[in-house]
Amino acid sequence: MNWLSSIIFLLFMGTPLFSKMNVVAEVINVVGDVEISPTSIDIIPGSAIVGRSLYNGDILRSSQDSKIQFLMENNIQVTIFGFSELRVDCNAQVCALILNYGNLFTEAST
Repeated sequence: MNWLSSIIFLLFMGTPLFSKMNVVAEVINVVGDVEISPTSIDIIPGSAIVGRSLYNGDILRSSQDSKIQFLMENNIQVTIFGFSELRVDCNAQVCALILNYGNLFTEAST
């Protein structure tokens, strides 16, 4: 039984080391109904809430009369509103915001 608990411990501790999940943004404001669909199976899909982290490949869907604002790691604030869908794709130091449909507003400051 001791060797089994050691293997389980190593699996739980080693998984974050080999995971490709990098936080790319944080939700700072939500109005209405906005859903986050993660590409990773380790994260539960659900409603956006303030403080939730966004990861590479996440898809954000906002319904009519809703809005979500999130802050990227490089201090770029992104807002989507109305009936919209946005995917966040980041690799190395480049991030692409792919707007499938809807409205998008970005703001950067130094």
